[in-house]
Amino acid sequence: MDALRHILVSLSRLRKIRFFLSVDAVVPFARSFCLEISKARVRKVLTTASLLIVFSLGFSTRAVATAYLFTTIDVPGADYSDGGVHALGINDAGQVVGFFAQITGPGSFSTFGFELNGMTYTTLQPAGARAASAYGINNAGQIVGYLQYPGLDSHGFLLNGSTYTTFDAPGAVYTAANGINDAGQIVGQGLINGQEQAFLMTPIAEQVPEPGALAIWGIIATTAGARMVARKV
Repeated sequence: MDALRHILVSLSRLRKIRFFLSVDAVVPFARSFCLEISKARVRKVLTTASLLIVFSLGFSTRAVATAYLFTTIDVPGADYSDGGVHALGINDAGQVVGFFAQITGPGSFSTFGFELNGMTYTTLQPAGARAASAYGINNAGQIVGYLQYPGLDSHGFLLNGSTYTTFDAPGAVYTAANGINDAGQIVGQGLINGQEQAFLMTPIAEQVPEPGALAIWGIIATTAGARMVARKV
């Protein structure tokens, strides 16, 4: 601190200075540069240089959490004697998905998927399924997981809005989807030949014919139809 004060005093006595500052020791591979400043700009230049040094040392203004608030997720109707509640996925909006256990009869229970949006719980259970679990949700609100029909037939599912789409890994007798990103890619695993095999599903954009191509096909279809009519006559 005393050394910096000494430098400032010395600079203040100069009307005009010319010096070279090398930042090679602070920023790797930086080039030496020359500054020509007047007495009135000494303070401004030193302030700017100090900021550059601070950033070059890797300091950041991003806030780092030093404490966290824990909130218990209690799904209504969940049975905590066997299974309880599992929160498995969350998106940037704070929507949470998972599954919970629930007694379905004397000595029997099942699992149901859930979504927590704010303070609202939604049970995720497609029609006809005896069990379901939600494992992942992206920022578009698309949810993935697995569901099970009577007979222990398990499939992966994608919930988009209110529409469930089931899918299976090729050759798998059991499929579960564990996560989905904002590009719609889905990861999970399937039981194939007695082994758990991970998979990645990537959406393939549907090829929509250009208007010109549609017109050409329309002409071909019309011509073919006219020939067929002519032959019948």
